Amino acid sequence: MTATVSAGVIPVAGWDRWLEVMERAGYRCQCERPHPKHRGGRCENEHHDGCRMVAGPKDPGPDPARTMATCDPDELIAWCPDCWDRSVRAARKALRDADHVYGVPGQGSLFGDDDGEGA
Repeated sequence: MTATVSAGVIPVAGWDRWLEVMERAGYRCQCERPHPKHRGGRCENEHHDGCRMVAGPKDPGPDPARTMATCDPDELIAWCPDCWDRSVRAARKALRDADHVYGVPGQGSLFGDDDGEGA
């Protein structure tokens, strides 16, 4: 049997850091991005047997391992697998969209703007 692994289950912080993040978050996902399942702004998922939380950057970007390498460990937040996966997929889609607009894979805008007009 082959297991399918999504971005939602990648452990990005060591045990000590994970525990610190979870305690700070009350073992509840800290995602506040707009989503129909988020009532009151913050995700309601909590760490339990059916939901293994991830400690990761507030903005994981399209390549969470690369983002994690430059992230301040004190700025990690708790993520449920669904929110983590949704955030990573959205960042990857935005990168693909930028590649389409600017024509160079992985390049995006040279100046970081969205309109392609430069500075």
